[in-house]
Amino acid sequence: MAAALRPQHRTPWLRSSRFSLLALVLALTSAQIARAQQADPGDPSQQAPAADNTSSVPPSADPPSRVARLSVAQGSVSVEPASVNEFSPAELNDPLTTGDRIWADNGAEAELEAGQLAVRVGEATDLTVTAMTDTLAQFGLAQGSIHLRSFALDAGTTTEIDTPNVAVTVLQPGDVRVDVDPNGDTTIVTLLSGQVEVDGNGLQQTLQPGQRISLAGTNPVSAQWLQPAANDGLDSFSQDRDQFYQSAESSEDSYVNPDTVGSADLQQYGDWEPDTDYGEVWYPNNVAVGWQPYCYGHWTWIAPWGWTWIESEPWGFAPFHYGRWGQFGGRWGWIPGPPVVHPVYSPGLVVFVHPGNGITAWFPLGPREPYAPWYQASTLYLNRVNVSSIYSRDASQVRTIYNTANRPIYANPLGAQQHFANRSIATVAVPQSSFAAGGSIASARLHLSAAQLSAAAVLPHPMVSPERSMVAPGTARSVPPRINRPALATHQETGPRPGAPPESPTQATVHQGSGTQAQPAPIERHGANPPQSAYPPSTVQGGVRPPSPVHGTEQLPAANNGGENARQQPSNPAPPQGTLYNRAVPPPPRPSFDQQRQAIQNTDPGRPLETQQLNNLRENRPVGQPQQREPAPHPAPEPRSAPPAPRSSPPPPAPRSNNNRR
Repeated sequence: MAAALRPQHRTPWLRSSRFSLLALVLALTSAQIARAQQADPGDPSQQAPAADNTSSVPPSADPPSRVARLSVAQGSVSVEPASVNEFSPAELNDPLTTGDRIWADNGAEAELEAGQLAVRVGEATDLTVTAMTDTLAQFGLAQGSIHLRSFALDAGTTTEIDTPNVAVTVLQPGDVRVDVDPNGDTTIVTLLSGQVEVDGNGLQQTLQPGQRISLAGTNPVSAQWLQPAANDGLDSFSQDRDQFYQSAESSEDSYVNPDTVGSADLQQYGDWEPDTDYGEVWYPNNVAVGWQPYCYGHWTWIAPWGWTWIESEPWGFAPFHYGRWGQFGGRWGWIPGPPVVHPVYSPGLVVFVHPGNGITAWFPLGPREPYAPWYQASTLYLNRVNVSSIYSRDASQVRTIYNTANRPIYANPLGAQQHFANRSIATVAVPQSSFAAGGSIASARLHLSAAQLSAAAVLPHPMVSPERSMVAPGTARSVPPRINRPALATHQETGPRPGAPPESPTQATVHQGSGTQAQPAPIERHGANPPQSAYPPSTVQGGVRPPSPVHGTEQLPAANNGGENARQQPSNPAPPQGTLYNRAVPPPPRPSFDQQRQAIQNTDPGRPLETQQLNNLRENRPVGQPQQREPAPHPAPEPRSAPPAPRSSPPPPAPRSNNNRR
């Protein structure tokens, strides 16, 4: 990924030659890594130990390396997961991915953050994340208003907003506002900075900063240029979030890759301090006495990753889906991965263990301990999810491992590796019933004796399948007027590409105005909101004369045809209500949660379905057995009539500020 990285600022001790190289992988020497990188790919004897048979999994089957995070939820905000046709109250730090839907009620505001991309959601807005993959970020706006703020665009990626009558594609990073009226037949696009292209039936137009256009109807779409509008509450909210990110950018220095979702919150809730072995370490402030990671939150189920951790603290996203946790002088600190490569999202960087007796337990991975995904993944993914989260000063070695696809670099963390730094000091245990239902971990936590801890076997994943209450935890206070999910009607791209002259003689053109147009300002990640520029107030057809032509149906009289001064209407009918006009094709919809749960229960309890199994479900075929071998054996599932769990430990103390300081 070609993400823009911040300048590298290092303290003098970091430049010391005696710290120039640091081993990345426990149980692998530098010679082993070099041999794994340089050996003949066809010689199995020279390959590094594999975590499992991931080489048989194609990278195309890997889960995406990014998600969107619900970073702000003010007022009544509801979410409808992709596999559940039911709205529940939204929760801060919820990971959102393909198919998830958000509703912000009257007076509510929300923000979705996805690294270099942020979507600010206004009141009475129905928004669907129609695709969140490594190459496509696509949002469906059925009604309401959003600001889409992009700080950088990677080569080969697409960012698109779909409405009932047009698709808006980001061509240059910046700030675009899109409004859709409740009836879904009018879209207003306002470009504050950057560049976007608007496509609809019979229309294609590239917008420049300061332009505002209204697009009405579906077949055809008619365009009308509008005057700039006064700022409202959503504009102010978006500007406040820009200032927040700008402040975080200046304070984070070069410690974290800017694509790390949630990293902007760290400066407000903790401090960075240098460590001899691990560089800059982040320590949270104002946490409860006895606080430890992966204890104050709950587990949920999000396909295709499966078990996913949701931390309760407002800063609790980046430190639980990237990097590693360690204890330093009796306090917990988070170590980010190297900032030189694009970070790969993980649902939870933990190891599960099996104490038996109806208990599920886990502990966080330590600083140099590799992660074994409990979901389907290729060798390339395994290397990337680890090297992007394990600290190293050797940027060249990090990049080499990041691009190694023909052999696993990391030793089997659940096989030969039996010692874990955090196992004896940070194991968290709860009854399986609480875990499966997505209940609060802190309130259900159990005490494990030293004997139980030492005897607990390492598991590739929990041996318990999720309950439906995990993904639909409660009834939402408000839902959108249209309960049914918006549907996508994909249209093949037609007409000239941006900047090309019109090719069809039927395309009308609005003559360009003579005034000058403000040029788009350079966009810096988390930079200040650029000023709104204006174009000359020369009116045409009830609007403002645009400084660039519109190719399509922009409310001009059509050419005389048989004595009739009327436009010839297309023969194709208008799309049904609730349909979104889109150009990019999103991934196929996910099978329902109930289908997935039953299939998981019958094949491998607690393990997410593989790609082929999901395809079988979509096509109403037998789900079949998983093809990928797990990295460690696990015991048979316990009967539902398991013996009573041990007595719960006393509830955790009320949060009390100790600043987590020495």
